Amino acid sequence: MKQQKLNLPFHSLEEILNLFHQEVNNLLKNLLENLMLEERSIYLEKQKDSGNGFYTRNLLTKYGRIEGLRVPRVRKGIFRPVILPERRRADLDLTEVVINLYAVGVSTRKISQF
Repeated sequence: MKQQKLNLPFHSLEEILNLFHQEVNNLLKNLLENLMLEERSIYLEKQKDSGNGFYTRNLLTKYGRIEGLRVPRVRKGIFRPVILPERRRADLDLTEVVINLYAVGVSTRKISQF
């Protein structure tokens, strides 16, 4: 019996793991960006301020380096996302992030949506 060769887009386990790593990294980046936007919108509801775009920064996490993370800012410049460590390039544990979000008033429904 002749063995049939599968035509897969990957050639090795290393390629599969690299793709998986990239996808986890992208998922984490999107999650952090969405959580920071939600945190800013809650801040703006309570403060007389307005959103003023984004700045980018890099962040080291347990899952690898996140490049070009878009961090929202406000016009007066006093908003700092709770989920990002200030003046550090290392990530907090995701459990700690969820607890901090809940502590600043993000609803459990909105946290679970993300």
